[in-house]
Amino acid sequence: MNYLKIKNFGPVKDATIELKPFLVLIGGQGTGKSTIAKLLSIFQDYLWYVHILENKKDITLPFFLFGILEYFHDDTYLEYKKNDVHLEYKHSKFSITSSKYTTSESFCTFLKKCIFDEHKRLMLDLNLDVSESLEDFFEKGNNLLNTINRSLLYIPAERNFASQFSRGLASIIMTGVPIPTITMNYLSYFEKARKYFTTYEVPVLNLKYRYTEKEEGIIVNKNGKQESLSLEYCSSGIQSLLPMLMILDYCLDKNIFDGFVIEEPEQNLFPDNQLTTLRHIISKRNHSKSSCIITTHSPYLLSGINISLMAGQVARYKVYKDEVCNILPAEYHLTPGRVTAYALGDTDNYCKDIINPQTGTIDQNYLDTTSTVIGQEFGKLYKLYIKTLKG
Repeated sequence: MNYLKIKNFGPVKDATIELKPFLVLIGGQGTGKSTIAKLLSIFQDYLWYVHILENKKDITLPFFLFGILEYFHDDTYLEYKKNDVHLEYKHSKFSITSSKYTTSESFCTFLKKCIFDEHKRLMLDLNLDVSESLEDFFEKGNNLLNTINRSLLYIPAERNFASQFSRGLASIIMTGVPIPTITMNYLSYFEKARKYFTTYEVPVLNLKYRYTEKEEGIIVNKNGKQESLSLEYCSSGIQSLLPMLMILDYCLDKNIFDGFVIEEPEQNLFPDNQLTTLRHIISKRNHSKSSCIITTHSPYLLSGINISLMAGQVARYKVYKDEVCNILPAEYHLTPGRVTAYALGDTDNYCKDIINPQTGTIDQNYLDTTSTVIGQEFGKLYKLYIKTLKG
C-alpha cells in the first residue's frame, strides 16, 4: 500500500492517507488540506531525494518555498511510501531508501539519471543544446538544481493573481512585488501556455481566449466586430478557471508532469460550472493517466465525484454499460478502488476515510450531513413561518 503518515506537522495532528491515482481532500479553512497536498508534492521531488542522499544542508528549501517550513515541531513525524521509495522524518532528520537499490550511491545515481534525462527531453523540445554530460550537468550547478524539480504540477488557490499580470511576467519581476514561489511558478507556466496555444477554447464556459503581441483576452463581439476583453476585466470565475485549464493542457501536451494538484477547483464558480469543471478535470486525468489530487470545500463537488464513481462501478457490468454511458459518458467515469477521499477537521476523527469499502463510492452518510443540517434548520423555520400565517 502507498501511503502518507503525518503527526504534529502544522495544522495536521494525526493523519494517515492511502495514496491512489485520484485523491480528494475536503474540509473547512485551516484543516490542513493544502498542507497535505504540499507535502505530497515535495515528497515526489527527485532532486530533493538527491539532496537527502548526499546530505545537503538545504534539504528544507522545498518546505520554505511552499510556505510550510515553520510547521515542523520537535515531535513531528512524517512517513511516505510510494512503490519502492520509503521516506521518513523523525528525530528532526530525513532518511530515504529504495527497495530496488541496495546502496544510497546506486539509488542516487538512478535519480540523477532520471532528472538529467527529463532535462534533455525538455531541452530538445525547446530546440536547445543538450551536449553536456550528466556529470557536467550536476557539477556546474545547472539552474534546474536551484529550483523544485517536482513531478506534480501544483495549481494554487491564489491563481486569480495570474489575471492581474496577464500582460507579462517580466513586469512583475521588475516591480519587485513579493510573490510566493508557488504562485510565481504558476505564472511562469501561464506565460508558456498562452504562447503555446495563441488561441484557446475554454470548454467549460464556451469561450475563446486569444493572445498575440498586440492584444490579449476573451474574444467578444462588439458592434459586429470581434474584440478582446482583457482577462483582468473578466469575471472572477473566468480569471480563476481559464489560466488553470490552459496550464493544465499545456503541461499535459508537453508531458512535463506525472500528475497535478488542484486547490479548490470550484473557486468562484456557480454550482453547474463546478460540476462541468470537475468533469473536464476527470476527463483530462483519464486521458493522460496522470495522478490527481484535489482539495475542496465544496460538498457539491464531492457529490459530482460520487456520480463519476457510481458510473464507473455500474459500467463494469457489460449489460448496463451502454445505459450508464448514455447518462454519463465514459470519459467522466472514475474507477472505484483507484480513488481515495478524506474529510479533515472533525474533532473526534480528524482524518476520516469517507470511501465506503463495500460500494467503492463516497459514504452517503457523509454526503447527507450538510443537507440534513440545512433541512433541519429549514424545517424549524418553516414551522415558525406557518405560525406567522395563523397569527
